[in-house]
Amino acid sequence: MRSLLVRAIAFGSFLTAALVVARAPAEEPVPADALAKIQAAAPDKATAKPAQPRKLLVYTGCKGFVHSSIPYVAAAIQEIGRKTGAFEVVASADPAVFKPESLQGFAGICLNNTTGELFDDPALKASLLQFVKDGKGLIGIHGLFRQLARVRRAARRVLRRAPVDGEGRRQVGRSHAPGQRRVRR
Repeated sequence: MRSLLVRAIAFGSFLTAALVVARAPAEEPVPADALAKIQAAAPDKATAKPAQPRKLLVYTGCKGFVHSSIPYVAAAIQEIGRKTGAFEVVASADPAVFKPESLQGFAGICLNNTTGELFDDPALKASLLQFVKDGKGLIGIHGLFRQLARVRRAARRVLRRAPVDGEGRRQVGRSHAPGQRRVRR
C-alpha cells in the first residue's frame, strides 16, 4: 500500500512539473527575431476595407496542455490587424470576456490553440453560442471543435442544410445562390 502511495505522489509531482513546463513557453514573449519575421510576413493592406472599425477577440485560455505557438499566433494576428487596419485585436486568457456584455463590441472571436473545457460556467458557453447565432465570426486555430461540442453539432446542422452545387459539393454560406438545391436530412 505504501509503495502505491509513493508512486501516486511521484506521478502527481511529475504531472505538476510537466504542466508547469508546458505552460511556460506560452507565457513568454515572442523573441525579437521571430517578431521581425512575423512583421515582414504580414500583409501591408487589407484585401477589402471594412465599412466600420472592427474588433477581434483573440482568446488564449487553456485548461490542459498549453501550446508554445500561442504567443506567436497572437502576435501574428495582432500584426495583421495593425498593418492592414482591418481590425483591432484584444487578446485575453480570462473566460470572463465571454460574458454577453463583454462580447458586444466584437465582430469576431479567435480561439487560439485553446485546450480543455473552456467554460466552467454554462452561461459563458451559452453566450458564445448566442454570439455565433447572431451572425458574428468565430475562428478556431487548432482544436475548436473539441472545445465546443454544441458548436460542432450546430456546424453539422448547417452543413447538412447547405446547398449542393451541380458537382455534389456543399456550398456553405451560399444558400441565396440561384440554381442550387437544398439538402435536408
